[in-house]
Amino acid sequence: MPTFTDLPTYIYGAGDVGLPGNDYANDRELIRIVAENNNWLHASPDYGGGVAGGTFKFLRKACDDLGVKPKMILKLFIAGYDSGAPATTDDPVRNVHETLEVLGKDQIEIAQIWGSDRFYDDIREGGPISTALQQLRADGLVAKYAFQLDSGVSADQWALIQDIVDGYMMYLNAVERDASNEVSGLLQQSGAEVISLRALARIFVEYETWDAETTPMPNYTHPDTRQRVEDLKRIYERSGCKDWVEFNMSFRRAFPNVVSTIGMTTKPPHLNRYLEADKETQPMQYDLAADISALQEKWYA
Repeated sequence: MPTFTDLPTYIYGAGDVGLPGNDYANDRELIRIVAENNNWLHASPDYGGGVAGGTFKFLRKACDDLGVKPKMILKLFIAGYDSGAPATTDDPVRNVHETLEVLGKDQIEIAQIWGSDRFYDDIREGGPISTALQQLRADGLVAKYAFQLDSGVSADQWALIQDIVDGYMMYLNAVERDASNEVSGLLQQSGAEVISLRALARIFVEYETWDAETTPMPNYTHPDTRQRVEDLKRIYERSGCKDWVEFNMSFRRAFPNVVSTIGMTTKPPHLNRYLEADKETQPMQYDLAADISALQEKWYA
């Protein structure tokens, strides 16, 4: 049964807006474009100094100035993510209330959560963290939960969280799939809905002529990215896509359960290109998508 039925197929990633040194008018223009299109964005207190930091404060000011109220996917800090954090209800409850207050919202449409050994233990025991998450939903403060997968999540852990979450988030693009082969297969078999993160990161780098010395990829990029791009070039050339934005968008649309794509940028022209590609891009031909998937199975073996 679909759980993210109201999501647009592209969501703006507002990770780098409102940071020190940013131009307010430029960042506000990004929010205006979002509001005039699908009115959804993704943000995290990781960026800009926590819940009360720059990004969330900027979003509140820009939305108030523009008179808009976008829907949001927001990362939620929960106890147990940090091995030194106390296993109490304080973190999820406090963070939800602080987030809603800072942003001037009544509800988090989708809360992004992730796992740790202590969180999985809490779920098994029906402990305070999972109880708090369920209560926040019952109270209407969180509408839905999306669990962020990574390559360390096992099949057993994936099965453990089924009753708590509505769907999943993961880093997914042609050069990166942050889930093990086993869990990736389970996602496809189950039809569980997925929102792809880091979907368009640095996609405006011209990969065909990319010089890693003059245009380094960000430090979070997989160290094998350069070789992976080389492996993908023939598939890219066969695809007929006009750029890597379309190529990545087309690849993800080959998977019916990947319902939405989050792409971050601080440049309005790039955001407009994402929105244009979102309207125009068709799912990739099966044989091309299968070739990329085969590469990813090798990379994550």
